Amino acid sequence: MPAKRRDRNKAKRKRGLRWLDVVGYGASVLLLLTVAYLAFPSLQFMSGNSATSFISSGVLRAAVIDQLSSVQEGSGLVHEVYTMLTNRGISTDVYLPNDITVSFYARLATMGYGLIILRVHTGLGNSQAPIGLFTNEPYDQNKYVLEQASLLVGAAQATPDGPVVFAVTPKFMQESMQGRFANTIIILGGCYGLEGSDLAQAFISKGARVVVGWTGLVDLNHTDEALSVFLQSFIQQNMTIQGAVQATMQAVGPDPTYQSILSYYPTDQGSISLQSNILNVVLVAEVTKIQYALRS
Repeated sequence: MPAKRRDRNKAKRKRGLRWLDVVGYGASVLLLLTVAYLAFPSLQFMSGNSATSFISSGVLRAAVIDQLSSVQEGSGLVHEVYTMLTNRGISTDVYLPNDITVSFYARLATMGYGLIILRVHTGLGNSQAPIGLFTNEPYDQNKYVLEQASLLVGAAQATPDGPVVFAVTPKFMQESMQGRFANTIIILGGCYGLEGSDLAQAFISKGARVVVGWTGLVDLNHTDEALSVFLQSFIQQNMTIQGAVQATMQAVGPDPTYQSILSYYPTDQGSISLQSNILNVVLVAEVTKIQYALRS
């Protein structure tokens, strides 16, 4: 056989082997993860140390988004949450008011976070654009003109004498937010997060797994107290979403003025714990790697 033909055949065999290796690796990973998930849905087989090693390896990353410190600084919640997360070995990024713009929200789903805590205003708009996440970007009617006309963004004001800023709507999240969340747990600290399901469903439709939030208006001091209890229960004590919400309501109760309560959406996701979500994040990451390898 001529040397050139042998070389071509050899190259083909190499390419074929690489492709089969990828498929074999992918099938093995998916099989193992699926069996583990079905057999141990809450990951009770993982010891505390092994769970921490999963987290420390960078599988789970967290973001704390603090738009409200422009309204009330010094509550200590952000520092408490950052310490809580890093003590669990979770790599955590904190975003302060000047970071929180329309373009920031557009990129949020691409950043690879498994847990996102939004200490931001959320507000009621109108029947066409019901609820929005506040930015800290000053409102300008001559900016984002097409987006405003399409009800993707709009003007928002937390109090009559407060600054007017841009807010992004659920429609923005569904149509303009880049990428997808990877089974991310979303914690909303502002008002109206679960007033209806528009905002929560927008997160879910972009790949989030569960959204925790308030059913109506909530005082800032009350939500900070509640978030502290919820996150201690969820992160430090490894309670489920449902258990942590119940523990929070028992400890601090509904908002004393507005009677709104902390809840979660969808209601069938209450059994999620911090450890159980790790496997889901791993699974999504591995599937993504395999898909990329097969395309390459």
